[in-house]
This record gives sequence, C-alpha cells and structure tokens, in this order.
Amino acid sequence: YDKSAACISDNDQKMTALLLAAGRGHIRVVNEIISTCPDCCKQVDERGWNLLHFAMASSNLFQLHSRLRNRSVEMLINKQDVNGNTPLHVLAAVLQKEKTAVEEGEIKELKPRHTIVATLIATVTFAAGFTLPGGYWGKEGPIPGTSILIKNAAFQAFVVSDVIAMVLSLSAVFIHFLTSTKTLRQIWFLFNVAHYSLMASMLAMVVAFVTGTYAMLAPSVGLSVATCVLGLSFILVAFFAMSKFEVVCIYTSSS
Repeated sequence: YDKSAACISDNDQKMTALLLAAGRGHIRVVNEIISTCPDCCKQVDERGWNLLHFAMASSNLFQLHSRLRNRSVEMLINKQDVNGNTPLHVLAAVLQKEKTAVEEGEIKELKPRHTIVATLIATVTFAAGFTLPGGYWGKEGPIPGTSILIKNAAFQAFVVSDVIAMVLSLSAVFIHFLTSTKTLRQIWFLFNVAHYSLMASMLAMVVAFVTGTYAMLAPSVGLSVATCVLGLSFILVAFFAMSKFEVVCIYTSSS
C-alpha cells in the first residue's frame, strides 16, 4: 500500500489522519502512522496546529509522550501556529479551562449548604431577639413590655451578640444572591466573604447562647459557670477541627 496516503489532507481544514487521531486521543493510531510515515509530523492544519497542538487540546500529552520516543515529535513542542501559540500555550489554556470548571462545580456544590446554614442561623437569632431570656415587665414594672434583665451586663452581651449573628448570617445569604451575575474571580471573593461571615455568625450565636444562659442562671454560680464553659467549648472544637482539616489538605496535596 501507499504509505504517503497517511499524509493526505482534506481541502477545507487541511486535516490529516495523524492530526485527527491525536485530537481524539487515539495514541496507538498516532504511533502507527508516525512509524509508517514520519514526514506526517511536519504537517499542520489551517490554523497552523501540529500533532502536539492537538494532543495538548485533547489532554493526551502524557500518554503521547510515554508512547512516543521520536525526535521529530519532540521538536514540535516549540512550533507556533498562525497566532503564535505553541503547544504549551494550548495546554495552559486547557488546564485553565478545566480548573475553572472544577471551581464552578465546587461553588455550585457548596452554595446551597452555605445558604441553608445561614438561613437557619438568621431564623434562630431573629426568634431569640423576641423571646428574650428573663421575660418582660408586666403592668407592675417600671416600663411595661421591656426586658426584666435589661440592666444585666450578661443580658446586654446576649442582645449585642445575637444581633451580630443575625446580621452576619443575613449578609451571607445576601452575598450568595449577588454571585449570580458576577465573574468567577468575583464569585470566589464574595464566596469567601460569605464563608467567613457565616463562621463569625456561628461564633456570635454561641456567645449569645452563653451570655443569655448566664444571665438567667446568675444566682446559681456553679451551674452558670459550667454552662458557659460547656458552651464555649464549641470554639475549641471548631479550631481543632479546622486545624486537622488543614493538616489533611496539606498531606493530601503533598502526596
């Protein structure tokens, strides 16, 4: 048979069998064509793309490199197309596209979880703002309808931390709504802002619980202190979990 038939290209895009095989990841076919007709490596399509351009675009570079030990193929790595792009430029574009797709997938997966948690915190803190610990003064009180513990320092800390938790959680929900019309870089920035707002709101909610409980249990020193210690232990658990998570991430990335 005529070996030069492998070098025949079409009239429109100047595609050859070798370029088609490389673009579709058929490494055995590429190897067979090159071994039969090495001159095919020099051919390019109408864009100036050679064998390696197509291999990079199909993410088959490493398979191609492991299968081929051909000097003529290795020399193509620095060849430019009509726009001045080498195969390495094509690979960089492909990797960036894949990275973007992964990041978009991560955001789509985490966004509903963040929104649910933030909504729950906002609901709990909003309800706590109207069911204040200690109750309200009745008609016999100095100012009917006001909180009985309004002058208590722990109660005041409860009110402030409860408001902070509600504002931060609502901010996280609102920020997630903003991400629908932003670029990926802006979305990642807003996502991080929402993430840390949510973490801070959880901390504020814990403080609100501890201070509110302390305000009601103040006459019993032992019980109030024990409640505060147990409530604030969440902070230690959170920091421990976060530190372990970072260690796992570092170990995973290094391995």
